[in-house]
Amino acid sequence: KALQRLNINSLGELASRINVMIVQLHERFQLAKFVSRGTMTAIARSDEGVKLGGQRRDVAILFSDIRGYTAFAEHRDPELVIEVLNQCFRRQDEIVSRNRGDIDKFVGDLIMALFGAPLDDADHADHAVQTALAMSRELDALNGTRRANGQTPFDIGVGINSGEMVAGMIGSDRILSYTVIGDAVNLGSRLEGLNKQYGTRIIVSDATRTRLKARYEIRPLGDVTVKGRSQPISIFEVQARL
Repeated sequence: KALQRLNINSLGELASRINVMIVQLHERFQLAKFVSRGTMTAIARSDEGVKLGGQRRDVAILFSDIRGYTAFAEHRDPELVIEVLNQCFRRQDEIVSRNRGDIDKFVGDLIMALFGAPLDDADHADHAVQTALAMSRELDALNGTRRANGQTPFDIGVGINSGEMVAGMIGSDRILSYTVIGDAVNLGSRLEGLNKQYGTRIIVSDATRTRLKARYEIRPLGDVTVKGRSQPISIFEVQARL
């Protein structure tokens, strides 16, 4: 009777379906290693196949770049370069995941992470800032080990911006990925680069600051005009959570 309820006529057919399910699960777990959680979520939600297209969402975007890594990589064996970079990325990925974020992509020694897409998150600004602070603490711990071993320490620069972005499956009919695009994304990238100019680690836009619900130690850095914008914007350094 149980087999009939499942529209299965024999134990052999049941075994065959189980084998198919095992293969599909294995493929999904393997795929999860090569695409973002956002892409996997979009695939899982789609009943009619994965399609190009997007929707406007309020998102916090975080860019984090490892300082000094290019110089480190120039005179090291490629195997060591990748090993150390993966070690840094692994720690950052764990922190992003704990704070309900999703790493959109790795670009050289930079990561781009999303908060509030593809899953809704009313506290996406706080989760992005808390991710940045945790990354900074984790880097301090890693640098302590590197100094003890006579190795050169690294630094990071993190830029965070919040606002309306277009989120969805972008690419071609052959290759798709879930990502966000828009002026707010570009601004997040510009903020990350400003850390070099201001000697800071974490810079957020006023749009992110006004969305924060928890209390933080924040220092105004003034107004700045970034590439691609004609009007100045207010930026802030986040130093700690209170």
